[in-house]
Amino acid sequence: MMNKYIIGIDIGGTKIAVLAASANGKILKKTKFSTTIHKESRQSICLIIDRINDVLRQLRASKRQIAGIGVCAPGPVDPDAVGMPASPNLPGWKGLKLKGNLKKEFKVPVVVGNDANAAALAVKCFGEGKKEKNLIYLTVSTGVGGGIIVNNHLVLGAGFCAGEVGHMAIVDNGPKCGCGKFGCLEALASGTAIAKMATVALMNKKNVLKKYGLCFTSQETQKFRKRAARYEKITAKEVKELASKGDRVCARILVQAGTYLGMGIANLMNILNPSLIALGGSVLIGAPLLIASMRRTVRKKSWAAAYQSCVVKRTLLGGSVNDLGAIALYKSIQT
Repeated sequence: MMNKYIIGIDIGGTKIAVLAASANGKILKKTKFSTTIHKESRQSICLIIDRINDVLRQLRASKRQIAGIGVCAPGPVDPDAVGMPASPNLPGWKGLKLKGNLKKEFKVPVVVGNDANAAALAVKCFGEGKKEKNLIYLTVSTGVGGGIIVNNHLVLGAGFCAGEVGHMAIVDNGPKCGCGKFGCLEALASGTAIAKMATVALMNKKNVLKKYGLCFTSQETQKFRKRAARYEKITAKEVKELASKGDRVCARILVQAGTYLGMGIANLMNILNPSLIALGGSVLIGAPLLIASMRRTVRKKSWAAAYQSCVVKRTLLGGSVNDLGAIALYKSIQT
C-alpha cells in the first residue's frame, strides 16, 4: 500500500513554508522561501508548486501519494472563495487563484484557512486540546491573533473575521493600531507594541507614554539610553534581554504589556468560557515578567467560575504549531 502524505503550506508576509506530513502530524520534509509581493506575487504560485514537487522528490514519492493540501494565510479567509483574501501583509496577493491552481496541478482536495484559526485546529488535532471541546489558541508575536473552537467546531464568523482577538478594544484613546483603530490589544501587547513602548521611552515622549499607561523618571530613562545605545533599533527581543539584566524601564514595559494581555485573555475567558487557552508566539519566549503579569491580571479580571474551569498554558507544539495548522486544515474536512 502506498504511503499517503498531506502537504501543508504556511503563507506569511516574509516567508512561505511548504511541508509534507503524515496523517498523525509527523512533519517529514519541509522547505522555506521568501514571499514575493506586489507585481511579483503571482510568481509565488509557481514557486509553491515547484517546492511541493521538490518535497515529493525528497520523499521519493509521486503526486498520486498526496492525500490533500492545506493552505493557511493571514486575514479573513473564506474557505469557499476562489481567490486569496486581502491582507496588509501580503500586497498583491488579493484574488490570486492559488487554490484552483493547486487543485488543477495535483488533483486533490485543497483547503484554505486563516493561519491563527489553523493553529487552533492544530492544538485540537495534534496538541494538548485533543480532549477539549472548547478552546482558544492565542498567538503573541509581531501581532496578536487567535482561533476559537466551540463545541468541537472552529468559529469563522459571518465575515470570516472571528478570532481577530488582537483587535478587541482594551484602552479608550490608547495608541494607534495597525488596523487604524486605537487601544487594540495588538497595539498594547504585541512584539511591535513592546518595541514602540521602548522607542518612545528612549525619546522620553511623555504624552505618548501616557497612552500606554507608562511614566518614567529622567534617571530611569538615562540608564535605559546607556544600556540600549548598542542597538540601532530596539526590538521586543532586546527589551526582554535588557529586562533580564535589570533594566527597570524594560521590566515595566513587559509588566505593562502582560497586564494588557491578561485583560484580553480574561475577556475571552469570561465571554467564551473555554476549558483551555493555548498560547504561542515569539513574544512569550524568555519573558517571565510579562507572563507573571499576564497571569496575575487574568486571575484578577476574570469571573471566578470561568477562571477555575480554564487552563492557560503555552502550547506544547511550540514553533511547529503553524506548520501543523496547515495539516490540520486538511484533516478538519475529513472528520
